[in-house]
Amino acid sequence: MTLTVPTWDLVGVIADCVPFAHPDDELPMLHGVRVEWDGRMLHALATDQLRIACSSWHPDDDPGPGQQDHLLSRWGGPADPWGVFLTLDDAKKLVSVYKLPAKQARAPLTVEVDLARLTVRRASDTGHPAIAAAFDGLDVDFPDVRRLLAKAASLERVDQVAFSGTGLADFGRVRQVAPLELRFTGPTSLAHVAIGSRFTGGILPVKLGKTASGRS
Repeated sequence: MTLTVPTWDLVGVIADCVPFAHPDDELPMLHGVRVEWDGRMLHALATDQLRIACSSWHPDDDPGPGQQDHLLSRWGGPADPWGVFLTLDDAKKLVSVYKLPAKQARAPLTVEVDLARLTVRRASDTGHPAIAAAFDGLDVDFPDVRRLLAKAASLERVDQVAFSGTGLADFGRVRQVAPLELRFTGPTSLAHVAIGSRFTGGILPVKLGKTASGRS
């Protein structure tokens, strides 16, 4: 199964979610980023139990600001869905290896999935050095975070609600294609975060008056 994705989008959806992966490798099912192709869209997903991140890309998405599309590239891939869970180190490595300056970031990458191995390739005809790197996915019981976000979708008016400042700050590291919106579902339940139409997330409140880090 081969998927063709602009560099900015593949690297971007993964980088959006890296800060929200659980930092402790003693929780391997959360210590990384899940990459999924559902047959129509590409998703990156992560959670640290207090926050959720889901960053997505559709083949019909417009290029980002200052970027030119590659006219001969056909974005997307087959309808067969797949999912691979990358360790946090591998997710960070993928972002570091393939990231390009913004004006060059429409260069196409191909993503090949064979069982749980994800291979990313950049051809020499992109104008950049050819490169290929393979990442072995982990067989973990990653939670269905998209279902969790949908389940907690009922908005509720709240008088007071408090969040960890460091926990919120990571949403500022997501690609800012639109203003950040917060939608409240209750004083103690998951608040929804939206940045444009391709990033959704959530964050649990902390108790009022309590100082908390992103991991408390």
